[in-house]
Amino acid sequence: GPGRARAADAFSMRTTTRRLLLASFVACGDALRLPPTAYRTQALARCRGMALCASTLSTPMRFVGHRGASHVRPEQTMAAVMDALDQGLSFECDLQVLRTNEVVLLHDDTLERTAAKWSTDTEATGLDEAQYAQLVTAPASTLSYDELSRVDIGSWFDTAHSEERVPLFSQALQALKETGGDACCFAELKSQNPDSADTGNMPLVDQQLVDAASEVVTNDPGISAEQITWISSSCAVACEAKRKMPEHNSLLIKHAQTSEAAWQAARDCVEHGLDGIDLECDAAVVTPELVAWMHARGKLVAVWVWRAPATNDTPEHWAAMRAAGVDYFTSNLPNELEAWRGAGSIPTDSA
Repeated sequence: GPGRARAADAFSMRTTTRRLLLASFVACGDALRLPPTAYRTQALARCRGMALCASTLSTPMRFVGHRGASHVRPEQTMAAVMDALDQGLSFECDLQVLRTNEVVLLHDDTLERTAAKWSTDTEATGLDEAQYAQLVTAPASTLSYDELSRVDIGSWFDTAHSEERVPLFSQALQALKETGGDACCFAELKSQNPDSADTGNMPLVDQQLVDAASEVVTNDPGISAEQITWISSSCAVACEAKRKMPEHNSLLIKHAQTSEAAWQAARDCVEHGLDGIDLECDAAVVTPELVAWMHARGKLVAVWVWRAPATNDTPEHWAAMRAAGVDYFTSNLPNELEAWRGAGSIPTDSA
């Protein structure tokens, strides 16, 4: 009945209050030297009887379209990028460098997964079946942009997108500039050595990508520092991007499956002078304590989801990450997100 509902609400509020207050105390501890659990007992004791600052619950969280609006448009295409921007949102894209030094939006090493299947109706490739198969299975770093541009990368999603081709990074940035507003691009610098914690020498292709991407941005004076955030799963690549382009944020991507792995990513971020971490969306891993510790050090926390449809790209996950204080949520932008965003700010609890 109503009494039970009020009691449940009160319990939820007390639980939320204690977790967020605990986060503020953990933030004061130096987790570079001590694990977060070292502060837990004292912090929990100090949480009791203290008031919750209202601003803690009103921290904004910005949405970023994963590979563009990839739930409703073919990933890594201008259609997906424009859909995200048209919603007033930012977009994330994966970058690869070609043999001819162009930087393009492409997640995989090859076109095989998103290329249209060869048939006698395949238009404008000028290739027979064997040649086409060789093209779409070749590493992108061995191809020219002219070769990539022959391939339809939209029909796999819907035949209405058969005109889509691999976009240039510069084309996506042009769309970002023309849209205006406060949207930004999360540009992932793909690595030949992903998940490496090494900050030393990088594979040659990784260095070529950082150099080429830096040149694209440097040659475009219309792009502000706030409009591009570099992200990479390679610590060496993230550090190199920060070294070459210190005015832009550079985040370390980690697939942290445990709390300790997430804390290690946070410590690595601080140690190497990066601007934040980008973790898989998981409330058991991306905790208020971790976010508060990062914020206390002036660092950002972003989260990401897997390719659409992703089981962690739901209203429950959006709400949990926003309550934890996460700065950016990289979502596939499913249809229900617009209604969820339109519902207003985080619901306020009352005792």
